Amino acid sequence: MESRANDPKDDPNATDEWSDGSGPTEGDDPDDASGADSSAILEAFHAKGATVVTSGVDRTDVEPTAGADGDSAAGTDRGRRLYDRWSGKERLYDGLMGLAAPLRDDAFDALSIESGESVLDLACGPGTNFERLREAVGPEGTIIGLDYSPGMARRAAELVDERGWENVHVVLADAAETCGPESSFDAVLTTFALHTMPDADAVVENVHDVLGSGGRFVVLDSRPITDGPARLVNPLYERAIARFVNHQRGRDTLELLDAPFDRVTVLETYDAGAGYLAVTEKRDGE
Repeated sequence: MESRANDPKDDPNATDEWSDGSGPTEGDDPDDASGADSSAILEAFHAKGATVVTSGVDRTDVEPTAGADGDSAAGTDRGRRLYDRWSGKERLYDGLMGLAAPLRDDAFDALSIESGESVLDLACGPGTNFERLREAVGPEGTIIGLDYSPGMARRAAELVDERGWENVHVVLADAAETCGPESSFDAVLTTFALHTMPDADAVVENVHDVLGSGGRFVVLDSRPITDGPARLVNPLYERAIARFVNHQRGRDTLELLDAPFDRVTVLETYDAGAGYLAVTEKRDGE
């Protein structure tokens, strides 16, 4: 386990593990996001130009992005096209996500969710994480799934309808533009998505803003190989990934977390460092 602090001198009592069980607690703290009103959160998303995809909403405009993918399609538009394409390959996509189920289990554990909390599933895709997250927050909690792919957002909303989950909501928006209102979430989770975001710096800053004091941000992500001679194959490795997802080559997303957050703890690394699980917490005064 690796602990990364921007300035350890400022926190002499810091440890490498969350051994003190610290996290957001309900009380008089005005930045406490626990039990945040989901309707207020959704209204704030709508005010920022996002599309709230909930039960009873007309989804005729929530259609996969038109146009063919190609080398000239870059950044966010290319990402939307790729994930819209994946949204139409349900069995294949779900099968691939199933291979990473043990890693997702580690990420859920790292979130340390308590009943009644509000959680943002960042780049939620078709809602792969929804069931586990909903079980953790219980009927009094709230789950907001955010994705910039119309195809994925539609699939996620259809899953919510099928399961009858009244406290799970889906929002179609670019996380680089908004992750919701300030101090509105107790925890944010993103799984295998940050490395695909062209403006991941802005996304991380937005995540920091929407967390309440003590809020946790858990990142399960991919990056270039960091350990041993396998680093020599990074050009081929990253090129292969980029063919199937909107992977941003040469960027270590773990380093982006250091800018807004005081301390980042790496819980696990996988496959010669090409994958990692990290958790950070928004502290008072950040």
